[in-house]
Amino acid sequence: MQDHLPPAAQEKYQEIQELQTEAESVVSRKQRAEDHRESARSAREALDDVDGSEPVYRRIGALRVETDAATARNDLDDRIATLDERIAALDDRKRELEDRFEASKDAIRHLVGGPSGGPGTVTTDE
Repeated sequence: MQDHLPPAAQEKYQEIQELQTEAESVVSRKQRAEDHRESARSAREALDDVDGSEPVYRRIGALRVETDAATARNDLDDRIATLDERIAALDDRKRELEDRFEASKDAIRHLVGGPSGGPGTVTTDE
């Protein structure tokens, strides 16, 4: 389909493909961050029943390190907050990409002279 478009529309079509690839990456990174956050929340909940001065063990790479429950709780709270911020930033990026995607689709429609949604409209659905 891309070969039948004017050069400027071909550029926009290429941009749309790049935006789709980046959006897929953002969604994947967001899912990983949400998974990590859920894991941290589960660990945090497990620590609710542990006295703050009791020793707990955490993994750092291949090592197990002893720490107290209060420190572990604080570390997990910080980790959860950081992940919340990361997820929010990825949501913002996803929205930005969606807006750019729609703008590029509109630009292609304009470049090929098709009315929005009418005959002659180029769609990116595959």
